[in-house]
Amino acid sequence: MKGLTKLLIAVYSLVVMAISALVAGLAAPLPFLDDLRTSFLLIYNNWLFALLGIAVFFLALWAFLLSLRPLEKSKTIDHPGELGEYRISFEALENLVLQAVRDIQGVRDTRSRLSLKEEGLVIDLRIGTLPDLKVPELVEEIQRKVKDYVQETSGVEVAEVKVLVETITKETRRK
Repeated sequence: MKGLTKLLIAVYSLVVMAISALVAGLAAPLPFLDDLRTSFLLIYNNWLFALLGIAVFFLALWAFLLSLRPLEKSKTIDHPGELGEYRISFEALENLVLQAVRDIQGVRDTRSRLSLKEEGLVIDLRIGTLPDLKVPELVEEIQRKVKDYVQETSGVEVAEVKVLVETITKETRRK
């Protein structure tokens, strides 16, 4: 959520909480609200309105608490350059990983997940392959190409490339 949206949700939910608390209080037989009740005789002592007010209050409280959450920052890696520091997002790095794998024969489906450790970037790949391929050789080629491509293109140190072969599927013919 953007900052302005969060502020509007916070203000809105506070107003809704106040109104729902007032409705719930007017519907309940509380003696200190007798003067205000004369204007709201329809809902006085009506427990349905009291329960509705309480439910709306808790929904507004939930929305308010959600608005207090910190803004999510997209994950980036800060990297020093010759002329100053630059940052590269995990999304950009995932695109590089997928580009490197796309050119390898026999790889069908690819999904990636990145994490950062002290040693460098850790790339987890889940792939599907064609049958009749030597899996150890294919995995080694994937690891080497992905590591080299990401390091050369982004300048980010790749500590490890993990590959999980999830499926081995037949090649489908297009009609």
